[in-house]
This record gives sequence, C-alpha cells and structure tokens, in this order.
Amino acid sequence: MRGLRIGEVSKITGITIKTLRHFDKIDLLRPSSRDESGYRRYSRQDLLKLQSVLFYRELKIPLNEIKQLLNQNEIQLIDHLKNHEKSLNSELERIQTLLKTLNKTIKHMENNTPITEEELYEGFSKEEIKAIKTEVQEKYDFKIVIESQNKVKSWTRDQLNANKQVEAEINAKLSGMMLLPIDSPKVQEQIAKHFAWVNQFYTCTNEIYFGLSDLYVTDARFMSHYEDIKPGLAQFLSKAMKVYIEKKQVSRVKN
Repeated sequence: MRGLRIGEVSKITGITIKTLRHFDKIDLLRPSSRDESGYRRYSRQDLLKLQSVLFYRELKIPLNEIKQLLNQNEIQLIDHLKNHEKSLNSELERIQTLLKTLNKTIKHMENNTPITEEELYEGFSKEEIKAIKTEVQEKYDFKIVIESQNKVKSWTRDQLNANKQVEAEINAKLSGMMLLPIDSPKVQEQIAKHFAWVNQFYTCTNEIYFGLSDLYVTDARFMSHYEDIKPGLAQFLSKAMKVYIEKKQVSRVKN
C-alpha cells in the first residue's frame, strides 16, 4: 500500500489540509513516507494515530500533551484508548440522562405533567450546578429567581402561550419604534406594558427594573435574545426602561 495522499486523508476525515500540514510541522502526525514527487503518503498506522489525536482532542487535551501521549508504546496507547472508551461511555450516559431531563421538562411545560425539582437537574454535574448557583447569586436576587420559578410552574399551557404572545407583541412594537426618542409617549407606553409583563414573573420594584435594564446589555443571554429580534433592540430597550423609572420617580416626588 502506497498510502493516502493528504487530500484523500482530508476528504475522508473532514480535517483540513492546512491542519494536517500543521500536525506534520509540529511533529504530531508526520506521514510515514513521501512518494517520488515529494507528496505526503499516510499509512494505515498513520490513520490510526490520527484517530487517537481526534479522540484526545474530543477530551479537550492540548496538542503538546497529545504529542507526548502518542510517543508511548503500543501497549500503553491501547491502555489510553481503553480509558478514552470509558470516559466517552460515561459522557454518553450523562448526555442520555440530560436528554431524558429535557424531554420531561418539555412535557411539563406543554402538558403540565408533574416533574420534581430533583428531576429538573438530573444529568447536570455538581460543578455545573454550583457554577449556575454562583452566577445566579452574583447577578440576581435568589428570592426573585425562586418566586419566578414557582409562578411559572403554576401556569397552564394557555397561560404560558399568552405570556409569550404578550412579550412578542411588545418586542415587535418596540422594534418598529427604534427611530423614535426613547422618552416619546408611544415608546414609554410599551415600556409600561413591559414593566407589567415582568411583574407577572415576580414582584418587580422600580429599583429591580432599573437593574434589569443593565442586565439587558451586560448579560450575553439577554443581549442575544433581543439582538436576534432586531439589532440594537437591547440597547434601545435598556435606555427606555431607565427613562421609564426616572419618570416614575419624578412623578412620585411631585405627588
């Protein structure tokens, strides 16, 4: 067997020719031979080695560490591959559990089927849950999160759909008003509806709503949600929310 040329390996594996050349350059995966024209030729052993590189990369191991692992003898390499197999099977089981959790959650939201609090978090690693709790505590008042979760759990499917419809209508109208001043009556009328919409989830004070306006442009998930609707909407909404609260505070002082 003369071996496969680099283009053929690229076509089979999906790895770019540029990447294969880089692997050769850093001595991670050098072809066993070159033909009379100087073209790289990859043997079956080279392909097995490449497969090992890909397995290691799936496990997020840096290239310099992979290089060291591949320099071990065949028996040691087999042991490493068996460890990979064990790790991948463990990850597969976790993903399957996450899929079951997702399926239960969808059924709960669509048909109001029962789901326990423990079932909501099956499949997540302790590290992930700890990171989420830390982020929540840093960014949000935890009591608000609990209040919001409890309210949403009690909603029927029709209530969920109605809530989504209200949000969609508010966002659509605000998207069409982005050329208007943020303090214009039409814009502020929609912001008042937005304030009422937020209050369906938890008791939203003026201070909380003002803080929420900052999250809309600093939290990537909020930002992405509104920017997907219309570019610039997150900034527009955030500024309009601040004006709404400022106007309320001025009005309260006058009264």
